[in-house]
Amino acid sequence: MPLFKIIRIDTNTKVFIWQIKETLAVLKKELNLTVNAKAKYKKIKHLQHKKQFLATQQLLKLAGYTSAHLHYKNSGKPYLDTEQYISISHSNTFAVFAIATKPVGVDIEMPQEKLKRVAQKFINSTADCIPSDLEIIQLTKLWTAKEAVYKLLDLKGLSFKQHIAVCTSKQEVQASVSFLNKEYGFNIYYFSIENCILALAK
Repeated sequence: MPLFKIIRIDTNTKVFIWQIKETLAVLKKELNLTVNAKAKYKKIKHLQHKKQFLATQQLLKLAGYTSAHLHYKNSGKPYLDTEQYISISHSNTFAVFAIATKPVGVDIEMPQEKLKRVAQKFINSTADCIPSDLEIIQLTKLWTAKEAVYKLLDLKGLSFKQHIAVCTSKQEVQASVSFLNKEYGFNIYYFSIENCILALAK
């Protein structure tokens, strides 16, 4: 079943997850893409990226919308022409579509050793409340949380390391942002999706 799971964070927030196992032909079935969506699809060269695009369109359909409702800002942030807020993410064979009545951000990643090589670029040892002995899973959780917050805010110049702090505790995970003389706070929700980690910020 391509629809892997629907996660209900609360009454106003849902996350639709698609596990990509189909061919392009199967993924295209029963999709009524707009001219703009077709043009965007044709520009994608990588096979797996094409599948991710179509899987996202399938999730959009499951959520009750079509490609006609989906638009993109100049920054690349997706949005609907309705009062709902959305966020989209992909990783390997998963496509994720989050929808909520308030701003939301989502990211899904497969833990990879390369994160250790770039950790200094997104970890703030002073602001991030994380264990000192970083394992790859912890690094992935930190990265996905910051990416989810970044997608939610969509602010030019926002830095993972300088502006976004993530603090974990036994009960909850919180992210705070200090940027351009403004302060923001978000709750982070983590989920294990087979070999991937999904983080949602709201």
